[in-house]
Amino acid sequence: MTGFQNILTLYRENATTLLIVIVFIFTFSNNYICKILPLS
Repeated sequence: MTGFQNILTLYRENATTLLIVIVFIFTFSNNYICKILPLS
């Protein structure tokens, strides 16, 4: 049972990290697009 809980905890940690990375990339992309759009 502890192994299953370990997997669940690992999944939650990875999901949180993935979410943070996605939000970071999304924010970075928005800033990049805003800088590029006026040029084109």
